[in-house]
Amino acid sequence: MALSISHRPPPPTKPLDPSLRGYLATNADIVTRVTKPVHMADIGALSAQSW
Repeated sequence: MALSISHRPPPPTKPLDPSLRGYLATNADIVTRVTKPVHMADIGALSAQSW
């Protein structure tokens, strides 16, 4: 089995937003908002469960 590793990321399919606010607005359908206090150690598991 051959494995190829590329050091270049694929080109973006759409232009990136120049600000975090713009990025969050553009991707509001896939952004998970945590509205309650959560320990940082639990963020990974919570984000995996949100899919």
